[in-house]
Amino acid sequence: MMNRIILLIVLLLNVCNVFAREYFVGGAGASDNNPGTSAQPFATIQKAASVAAAGDVVKIRSGTYRETIVPANSGSGGNPIIYQPDNGATVIVSGLNVISNDGWSVHNGNIYKKNIALPLNGLSSTITSNTTLMANQIFQNGVMQIQARWPNATSAEELLDREKLRLRRQTVSWSLSQIVDNGIPNIGWAGGIIYINGWYTSHTRTISSQSGNTLNYPVGFDDLRFLQNYYLTGKLGALDVAKEWHYEGGTLYFYQNGGGSPSGVIEYKARNYGFDLSNRSNINIVGLNFMGCEINGNGSTNDITIDGITAKYLNHNILQEGHDIVVHTALQTGFKLIGSNNVVKNSVFKYGASTGVWLGDKGRAENNLMSHFGYDGNYGSPIGLWGSGDNIKITRNTIHDVGRQCIDFGQYQNGTGHHLNTDIGYNDMYNFCMLSADGGATYAARYYDLRGTRIHHNWIHNSKAVHADRPYDVGLNGGIYYDMATGSGTINDHNVMWDNRQLDIMVNTAETQSLQLARGKAFVYNNTMVTLGGQTHGYCSYFNIRTEYFDLMRNNIFRHHVLLNYKEPSESYGDSRNSLMQNVDPQLAGGSAVNPTNIANPENYFQLKPGSPGINAGEVVPGITDGSVGAPDIGAYEYGGEKWIPGYKPVAQPAPVNTPPVVSITAPANNASVAQGTTISITSNATDADGTVTRVEF
Repeated sequence: MMNRIILLIVLLLNVCNVFAREYFVGGAGASDNNPGTSAQPFATIQKAASVAAAGDVVKIRSGTYRETIVPANSGSGGNPIIYQPDNGATVIVSGLNVISNDGWSVHNGNIYKKNIALPLNGLSSTITSNTTLMANQIFQNGVMQIQARWPNATSAEELLDREKLRLRRQTVSWSLSQIVDNGIPNIGWAGGIIYINGWYTSHTRTISSQSGNTLNYPVGFDDLRFLQNYYLTGKLGALDVAKEWHYEGGTLYFYQNGGGSPSGVIEYKARNYGFDLSNRSNINIVGLNFMGCEINGNGSTNDITIDGITAKYLNHNILQEGHDIVVHTALQTGFKLIGSNNVVKNSVFKYGASTGVWLGDKGRAENNLMSHFGYDGNYGSPIGLWGSGDNIKITRNTIHDVGRQCIDFGQYQNGTGHHLNTDIGYNDMYNFCMLSADGGATYAARYYDLRGTRIHHNWIHNSKAVHADRPYDVGLNGGIYYDMATGSGTINDHNVMWDNRQLDIMVNTAETQSLQLARGKAFVYNNTMVTLGGQTHGYCSYFNIRTEYFDLMRNNIFRHHVLLNYKEPSESYGDSRNSLMQNVDPQLAGGSAVNPTNIANPENYFQLKPGSPGINAGEVVPGITDGSVGAPDIGAYEYGGEKWIPGYKPVAQPAPVNTPPVVSITAPANNASVAQGTTISITSNATDADGTVTRVEF
């Protein structure tokens, strides 16, 4: 009888999670030799992570924690381990170390120097551990400083400014292995690095020699279309303006803003990861700030929730080398939430050379603000879909100012990858393709199977792609871009797209018609596509078809041509019934010249005006036009219906988890006999919604 009672007590305690504990980190008297109580807190988050178990809460007090946290345990279903600020504290998990302000001496003018051991001498293209970086990175007062280069750039934002590169039209000549440019400063560039950007990718090469205005480097390109923009770095002579630095031979050279001996908080990147959650599950990270680091994970990182964090300067690299250069860096960077059922929400991500967040099977990104990613010019994006994860949901995010695409469907399972039933809805995506001439706000390629994927109720606008300088015109760019047969079986509805330079939706099957035919049509319903003329190839919908096979389009507003044959452009609209073509004015409120997020009452933008020919003129499409006011309308907004506005909405920091209940157990003394009918009570200070105290008796 006694054994049965003990077993029942143990089971009940586990169910009630009454053994959950609080651990405190930081503040007065903190030491890892302490027990981690409120009065005697731990000094490091790692110490708490080494003992925290399912249901425990780690409460962290204000401070900067320069460490990589590797939890010893996972949580369990319904009882995650939670890491959160203590009582509104400001907690920074940092990948940076401090450089002391002493020991600086004048090198030349406002350039100061100091002997220091930074993680790298030179550059790398591969991350092999937490402390093997791809490039050194220097900060002053929390702001990234720029590695000395020509032409100059003075901020992280300017790394995404195409005009801060040297452009083809500014050169005398440019071949596969040589540049002649009268603007090149003659400082001895041999041994330095040339970064070259063009078409849809970026590369670097080591400069072999310089002769006056001529640079030579090894041939590594097979097409001049890849050679459109460049900058030079890696030489001390390039350090000539404030906010620049250079490192070689164990000496750091720095020209701080305003000149003078370096002051304030100067830091260097020392670690890649703030947390390493590889092989861990059921962990919540709430309300923390990340600086110069990421969260690492693997395929066994499951059921993680990231809520209400900020993360800045996630990753940094310059060298663009590897087996597959377009994704080599992207696959090594970003918050790797690549197991299953991981969530990132209500968070702000800003600045990264490559990827922001990777999502795996059933992953979710909800209500995040993400900007300034992909300044290495390749396929890193704020959100990437990892491997062959299905049922991924990306909703109500604002994503802007990126080197190429805002959302990438994955590029590394050529012909075998899939992301079935992905949901991308109610996002605001703009200022993409800032460095690339070829891409889109969403981009998929390499024959990925995306059947069941739905892209809907998004604003997609203001592409920054440009055509390369003639005679090397390159690039297809637009809003939604399905390359290489990836659009088959997808549904694309209720999107509003404008100022996307070339086109609003592209479905490219020119290379893989048989695969496209086998998987089925792409479906395009109730979109408002108002990208107008004025740009080269300013088409609204570009279907790259070389057979008689066409995708199915209904209830769309097109403000320019619909091109359905790559080699023979025509005015044939294919299977696009109940749509307003370019010769019919849809009578919209607003237009494509103004970003509606910058005007009063943006909910009225792109609505149909009274008397519009699109009202009640659409076709019923089950699951798409449900809830129409009368007959379905044409376009993304139903006249008299919901005036939805997509994108991120700031939220308050998530409420802290309450103190775990304290439990008292009333039972006979140890080894005492228990007669049948004896009552054993378990009482907790946890209260129900009506304020009653929890009490269990048996």
